[in-house]
Amino acid sequence: MVRDTMNVNYTDDPNYRYKMPVPDVSHRGRGNKAHFVIRNIRELAEVLGRTPQDLAKFLQYSLGNLATYNAGDGTWKFTGLHDQATILRVLRSFIFTHVICHHCQIPETTYELSDGVLSLKCAACGKATHLPKDQYTAYLVKLLQPKEVTLQKLPTGAFANVRNMLASDLTLEKKASDLQKRFDEYQAQRCVTDGERVYFILAAIFAKADPTPEFITLVTDVLKALITQDSDRIHVLYALECVVRKYEEHMLNTQTNLLSFTLQRLLLGGIVNEPSIQSWANPELSQPIVPGDYHSRVLECAKPFLAWFEAQRANGEDSDDEYEYDEDEDEEESD
Repeated sequence: MVRDTMNVNYTDDPNYRYKMPVPDVSHRGRGNKAHFVIRNIRELAEVLGRTPQDLAKFLQYSLGNLATYNAGDGTWKFTGLHDQATILRVLRSFIFTHVICHHCQIPETTYELSDGVLSLKCAACGKATHLPKDQYTAYLVKLLQPKEVTLQKLPTGAFANVRNMLASDLTLEKKASDLQKRFDEYQAQRCVTDGERVYFILAAIFAKADPTPEFITLVTDVLKALITQDSDRIHVLYALECVVRKYEEHMLNTQTNLLSFTLQRLLLGGIVNEPSIQSWANPELSQPIVPGDYHSRVLECAKPFLAWFEAQRANGEDSDDEYEYDEDEDEEESD
């Protein structure tokens, strides 16, 4: 009788609580087009707390077969032919190296990157184990690098037509849903991590054209629908600094105050709040991903906004005053 599930630790103990589906290997094609797929790779990955791409890449490096992702049906295709026994052998190596805790033997671990060293951190016992340096861990380290580096490696076309979509007649909910769907797709492919969601969204919104007051006003409501966690608000400000670096001719123009205009819109729209602004503007609390000297430059150009912000805090009230954006001044700066 063919088993549907098996123990994650490969034992026959019927009382072992951690189960996983047996790999369902399917051979397809002939000759040079011969390949195989693991039809339940998503279920396997979910049980092990990893992504399908994690498993696919480990198989690729272990077997020497090219793994490619089919976005149409969400499957991974591997060149060549290997039987189930071979896949089980490689999967065992993956599990005992990259999933099961090396101390308590419980498969409740996550990856942790610190100073370029990749470790397996256990949620059960709290201990960490440094992982061996090999081709696969090098791949993982690249995935877990700081946000600005990772976003630069997104596939070509990741942000295609975002600006047109935002300017369309779609409802705010559908616009927000479109951006979230794009993020979910690239997260599934391990191009981005959950912690990079805010950076991805800001990068997508400002990907294709120079920022203008009209466009910033347009996207504020969309951002409001996407940024709902307080922990995300400080990252909106850090991500904005990446946008500033890309469009600094416009954003750091002290004549137009476009940066201050943007910050005020974010605050009045509830996308950032008082604690996040205070942390961002405090050198002892801020942890920007842009270089420190550039962060200081951004804060210097944001002085009109910060002065207004402090005045509102002192008065204990909001203001209807908004920064006027002078397009003529912007054109003079550009000439």
